[in-house]
Amino acid sequence: MELTVARARDSGALKLGAVAAAVLLVAIAHRLGILQLFVDPSGIAHLLHELGGWGFVVFLLAYTMLQPFGVPGTLFCMAAPLIWPWPVAFALSMTGTMAASVVGFCFARFVARDWLERRLPARFHKYDEALAARAFATVVVLRFVFWMPQMLHTFLGLSKVLPEAEVELATAVDALVRALAPSTDDATSP
Repeated sequence: MELTVARARDSGALKLGAVAAAVLLVAIAHRLGILQLFVDPSGIAHLLHELGGWGFVVFLLAYTMLQPFGVPGTLFCMAAPLIWPWPVAFALSMTGTMAASVVGFCFARFVARDWLERRLPARFHKYDEALAARAFATVVVLRFVFWMPQMLHTFLGLSKVLPEAEVELATAVDALVRALAPSTDDATSP
């Protein structure tokens, strides 16, 4: 019994530490003026180009860490081809989409599960068994309809779906379909 209580206390401290670290990183970024860079889109594009290969890393880190917590992934996917050639933008958008999905899913499943489960509407719980039984097809449809909202990361993270085997493969299928679908607005689409 004492061992269980000690593990729960350590787990709670670790989760609180992870949240505190994220808040601290945002506060430091604000204090150093890093967040001010995002006010001017052309300035961001110029900075990412000047950074060379590190620009890819900065883009992916921003996408991965910001999308699961409120910044729409669409912004990153729309900005990437305005900054880099289409093949590079495609690779970065796919990588960022997958990484953001993993972070959002894992945050919901492993860090904030107790807190989120209490706040998840009851109507979502009735879908959990069906989701577990037909995970791949259901996740593809959910991603296609809703794409990458934070609530979907939360729902999938709290479900019985296996993290990598089902969610990430289904997310990749959806992202590929979206990226390769011809667009009537853009003559440069594949």
